[in-house]
Amino acid sequence: DAGKGWAAAYFAWHVGGPDYAVVAAVAVVVGHMFPVWLLFRGGKGVATGAGVLLGLAWLPCLICCAVWLVTAAVTRISSLAGIASAIAAPIAMWLVSHDVQYVEATGLIAALIVLRHHANIRRLLKGEEPRIGRRPSSLNRAIASPTARTRRAVRSSRPPKGSTTRSAWGSHAIALIVKSRRDRSSASTRV
Repeated sequence: DAGKGWAAAYFAWHVGGPDYAVVAAVAVVVGHMFPVWLLFRGGKGVATGAGVLLGLAWLPCLICCAVWLVTAAVTRISSLAGIASAIAAPIAMWLVSHDVQYVEATGLIAALIVLRHHANIRRLLKGEEPRIGRRPSSLNRAIASPTARTRRAVRSSRPPKGSTTRSAWGSHAIALIVKSRRDRSSASTRV
């Protein structure tokens, strides 16, 4: 993702100058976030935005990567680090280049990134956003308190043939619980 952001901004700048680079930068991020072939459901744009920054000016990209790393190290929350680095991008661009066109494009991209993180922001406000290096809380709940349907599935099934140890039974039960949760969540997202 970062590579396509870099390539779009860098090559557009070399082909048509800064005006083309700005248009290509915004277009590649919008195209990443809202791809037609995925019914306009794409990514959040953080990595693509970082690639765009690298293609426009490397020093603001370096500053934003440092902001991401520090925020991720302190909070252990990737989405918060992405939002913080997106907000830092237009500021870093202004401090380094003073090019109004680049600052405006970077500000637009940053606003799009923050808006795409609306669900993450809601979870952050509730204190439910997953942290780096920890299992998601829904998986913890699935293992701790399986539903009656899942308990029946575990009791009626058997672990892989030849497994007689307790750990094999436990691993099999956890796999069934996770599969059940996955099936239920995919069924609820289908419309």
